[in-house]
Amino acid sequence: MHQLLFFTTLLAGMTAMVSISRSASVWTSLFCSTAAYTAQNISSSAMSLVRLTALGSDVSTFAEPLNTIASIMVFGSLYALFYLLFVRRVQQESLLAIKDPQMLLLFAVVSLGVIGFDVLIKSLMYGGVGFVQTVLLRLVHLLVCVFVLFSEYQILYEQKSRADAAVLERILAERAHQYEESRQNIDAINVKCHDIRHQIELLAKDGGSGHDALASLAEEVSIYDSHVRTGNDVLDTVLSEKSLLCHRSGVTLSCIADGSALAHMSSMDIYSLFGNALDNALSAVRRLPDPEQRSISVIVRRHGSMVSIHVENRFEGHLVFENGLPVTTNSDKESHGFGTKSMRLVAQKYEGTLTMSARNGLFQTDIIMPIPN
Repeated sequence: MHQLLFFTTLLAGMTAMVSISRSASVWTSLFCSTAAYTAQNISSSAMSLVRLTALGSDVSTFAEPLNTIASIMVFGSLYALFYLLFVRRVQQESLLAIKDPQMLLLFAVVSLGVIGFDVLIKSLMYGGVGFVQTVLLRLVHLLVCVFVLFSEYQILYEQKSRADAAVLERILAERAHQYEESRQNIDAINVKCHDIRHQIELLAKDGGSGHDALASLAEEVSIYDSHVRTGNDVLDTVLSEKSLLCHRSGVTLSCIADGSALAHMSSMDIYSLFGNALDNALSAVRRLPDPEQRSISVIVRRHGSMVSIHVENRFEGHLVFENGLPVTTNSDKESHGFGTKSMRLVAQKYEGTLTMSARNGLFQTDIIMPIPN
């Protein structure tokens, strides 16, 4: 009991030290300290099994320098494995930022299941328990530690998945509202500019000193009167909206699209998919110093029973990819990377695939989806 209390207090002290030294939340500190302590117990149990299986019950003959060499090999390999399979995945998936009260439960599990079991095994060994029983107990303790470590990761991963799903749902709701506003705005602009252009043409026919000025104004208005027609009303809306943004930013948007190939997709999915793709492309080309390179290409084609979507743009710098998606440079932490994630979810929803690549200053997004019969 005294040993259990001592090591539990030590674990609590480790948690406090992590929280103070790293300015981390109590949940992050609990996760780090319990995971590290469990990893140490896995290595310790593995080392005990090595000693037992190598020398039988007479572990006292496991003397230096063999003990040191074996310890370095066992602890070093297991800690390296722990980093590759656990720590790196936790970092890549940003799980340390998750706050989950279940970490308190895991603290109790580590105290009783990991520390308590280890103390029990040691007391039984001193009490003269048999060799086979000791090996079995160590194996069980090792499995308990692995299970606890897996449970910690799974709890945070599921919490992260729920949080991501909530953010994606909110983003899709915002996109739906934005689509309705964009559709109404594009329609209103087209109607108004169409009327103004005809009025300007009538005035320009009269000639006079203002003829050139009226012709120039008619050309400017025609930009806003132009409406993209692909055979899909939703795609027309998003392309018209983004073409206006591109014109205002000095970006050329070229499009060859068979919108009828997207008839099986919902309005919100089309708007979200192309809206995110074009927002990302526009954000990238705006940073280019050479105006000649500020262009975006969109191609939507039907290939038998499949439809392909290709979006291409130039970019500057170096992109880092994680799980096939680029790491965003957007300073908006709340929507960190959710644009590309939502694009992948839309593609998967229609049993399609999304791939992104960045080579030689050219960024490409390719989506292939089957067209239902």
